[in-house]
Amino acid sequence: AGESLVFKYAGKRYSISLTQGADLDTVEKVAEEINKQLGKAELPNGGSLADKLNVKVEGSSGKKSLVFENKDKAGNELKLVAAGKKMEMALGTNLSGNQEEISISKDNPFKSRLNES
Repeated sequence: AGESLVFKYAGKRYSISLTQGADLDTVEKVAEEINKQLGKAELPNGGSLADKLNVKVEGSSGKKSLVFENKDKAGNELKLVAAGKKMEMALGTNLSGNQEEISISKDNPFKSRLNES
């Protein structure tokens, strides 16, 4: 299996897996792949997680970040609660180590410390 990310939206957990062997050489490709997988995570009342969460790239070469944006109009809570080892390193988080959850709100998107080498 590929790298995974687990999100909590409106009290329910959604796990997405990045495609095994997907081209993730650039920050843009990582964002594209995460957005693609969010589109496959179906919500109970229709639509997908991609309707509620978007990942974009900010910054210029060498200093790029992945930015997770909450697009939910209803104001439901959205959090990043777990990630595979490589994703954790790439995002600069320690979700598994200290059990933190990263809140992603409309006013406060989550910005990773992902730097391209």
